[in-house]
Amino acid sequence: ATRDQIKREISRGMWRCPPCSKAASLSPPSPTGSDPTIPRRGRSAPGWDSSKPTLTILQWNADGICNKMGELEELAQRLQVDIITVQESKLMSLNRTPKLVQAISPFARTANIKGGGLLLFVRQGIPYRKIQGWNGGTTEGSRIVVNTSARDRLIITNIYRPPIRRIEGEDHREHPSVDSWLRCHHREIITGDFNLHHPSWGSDADQGRDSLPQSRCLINWCSSTNYRILNSGAHTCIDRHSGRSSAPDLSIASQEIAPRCTWSTLNELGSDHKPILISISTARDTLRATPRFHWAWKKADWSQFRSILEEDCEHLNRGSIKKQVSRLTKGMLKAAELAIPRKKVSIRNKPYWDDELSKLRDHRNALREAAAPPRNGALKARSLSSAAAKRNMNFGRTLSEKWPNPRTPKSNGKQAAHPNENLVVDGKELCTDKDKANAFGRYYEDISTLKHDATHRKFKVQTATRLASYEADDDNYRRDFTEEQVARLVQAIQDGWERNPHLKTLAVLIDCSRAFDRVWRARLLARMMDEGLPACMVKWFDSFLEGRQIAVRIGATTGKWRRLREGVPQGAVSSPALFLLYVNAWSDYMTANVEYSGYADDIALWTTGRDIRELLARTQDALQKIEQWADHLRIDLNPSKTECCLYSRDRADRDRALHLSLNGHSIPSKKELKFLGVWIDHGLLFDKHSNAVKEKMARRTAIIRALAHREWGWDRALLLRVYRALVESVVWHAAAAWTPWLSSTRLDDLDRAQREALRAITGLPRSTPVEAIYMETNVSPISLEARRRALMAYEKSKPPPGRRS
Repeated sequence: ATRDQIKREISRGMWRCPPCSKAASLSPPSPTGSDPTIPRRGRSAPGWDSSKPTLTILQWNADGICNKMGELEELAQRLQVDIITVQESKLMSLNRTPKLVQAISPFARTANIKGGGLLLFVRQGIPYRKIQGWNGGTTEGSRIVVNTSARDRLIITNIYRPPIRRIEGEDHREHPSVDSWLRCHHREIITGDFNLHHPSWGSDADQGRDSLPQSRCLINWCSSTNYRILNSGAHTCIDRHSGRSSAPDLSIASQEIAPRCTWSTLNELGSDHKPILISISTARDTLRATPRFHWAWKKADWSQFRSILEEDCEHLNRGSIKKQVSRLTKGMLKAAELAIPRKKVSIRNKPYWDDELSKLRDHRNALREAAAPPRNGALKARSLSSAAAKRNMNFGRTLSEKWPNPRTPKSNGKQAAHPNENLVVDGKELCTDKDKANAFGRYYEDISTLKHDATHRKFKVQTATRLASYEADDDNYRRDFTEEQVARLVQAIQDGWERNPHLKTLAVLIDCSRAFDRVWRARLLARMMDEGLPACMVKWFDSFLEGRQIAVRIGATTGKWRRLREGVPQGAVSSPALFLLYVNAWSDYMTANVEYSGYADDIALWTTGRDIRELLARTQDALQKIEQWADHLRIDLNPSKTECCLYSRDRADRDRALHLSLNGHSIPSKKELKFLGVWIDHGLLFDKHSNAVKEKMARRTAIIRALAHREWGWDRALLLRVYRALVESVVWHAAAAWTPWLSSTRLDDLDRAQREALRAITGLPRSTPVEAIYMETNVSPISLEARRRALMAYEKSKPPPGRRS
């Protein structure tokens, strides 16, 4: 090795004494936090402020939240509420989680009982952490920990305990005792609808006689754990039919917190339950929000902007087009900075809330304060709700008319991380985005750091020496396509079924954890030279992989830059091919009569035969060799995501338990496997995959409808390009491997979903003949195109003329 190569290896930090260096930690930051009962010590972390004097909590049983979000947000903004606990949201799994301006919802628990569901909102800028609540049975509960000061924390608990109506005979459930599920803490506030009645907190003596034992149990629990009920005796609920008042909503605080709390009810919001406002006189941590600025267009000096831009444009037409565009962009930004001032942007309330809605709200609240009949207040609340919904709808239409280009909807269903949620790593609580980004950066750096002994370091020096003098001729390297890999497995299953007697196929899909991040670069370069790749290509990849760094960005904060010592870069076009080349040395670890497939980090193996015991023994032997191969290449196998399936025509084999293991862990048996994006079921019907394709086509057709507006929509040529890129691409993914096995009914379903998209493009009514739709768009039916693609794949699979198959 040359001196420069040795210096480069030393700079990578790999020349260390193995006994003295600690092994890399491969576990991610712990999702479980530290014990919430342990108070924090020290000052607030940089970037946080503890100067706020009070913490305000709004507690409310919404009796359905979907049509009341506008009024709830207006009240929260008016009262500057910090935390909102909502019971009876009545949100189901299909409903979207409601959002508030300047507030986030840490989690929404959907209703698992009739009329249930919990919501918990935290104002942006307040650090919090989720802790385990409870769910199931008759009681729902969620909990968070809020950092109230530099030293203390506060647990907020939200509870809903539904009523059990024995008189009507509709409910035969049994409530567990209150003291069996409540847990005490020295700094906690419990808010919720307990549906318990007792004169000590405002209910009449004759109310809730069935729940009187549980009410006494709650009082005894509070006295034994030093908790205090904050209710002042005011009623919190008015029956819509009888007009009778009660107090089923309770607020309970620990002895340390209760003296600082003030409790009151409000005549606000449209529900039979009154909202409860709790103020705690304690400092709380808040995030120092970075102000946002926008261009003040009305105060712009456009004459100055034009003169500055004209001066810079004198030397514009020089160099390539890319340089001219870059020069023009910089000139426009420079002119804007000098001629257009900026203004601070504040987050305001719902834009559709106007004076008319405020008058309706004040009228309803006045009726409640005047003790008017409950029916009058309910009618006024219903009119307010319908008016707010209509204002919101009209505002959305006006906004879409002013800004005609809709944004592409996010369809991945993943929820972004909340900016003020604390992250706990190694028992230490991280609040700021900077600390979180650095923690994730350290985690990714540890993944890409491999422990090398003297033998491995000698191999790296040999590789570097070989690379310095490596010369080779050009060689063609062709990668296998996804369609070919899926077709191989499907064809092997079908060939076994056509034998007499039929054969069974046992397939295993193996998952690799952090595969791209664990590639040993020295061995990768050696594999390139073993395969005879051109010297210029090998040296280019050596330079491409060397000295790579990453930094994690959370929000607008970027963490510390860290060196990735091993692995191939995530997102690079060449990374899947490099990984496939790295793992493609199967010859020494292959088992006879076992087929292997590798595409990027997806590994599959299958074997065919008559005796199930012989198949299991052969497959287990292949898995043991895969373990040795993975250990040799430093690849981590994930047994929890590895699956197996037995494909057989014998119905008795469909529920058979397959006893296979990987790294000492049992491999679960499935009735279908998802191989390279295609669901292959045990009967080769592809029902699940065709249904998934049809649903995805319907979702993407909605995007085309949004683009195909009658007044400002795109023209037909552009819409057809979007259709081919978004809708048709879903069908043709490995289509030759699974569409030939579909029944005529399944193909008709796909054709029907295709015609829905084509009607959205052309604007043709449903009564239009099918042939006219295809003639207007010049698109072939999926059933016909699938047959053509299958024939093309069959012709490609034939050997070239003059070569035997």
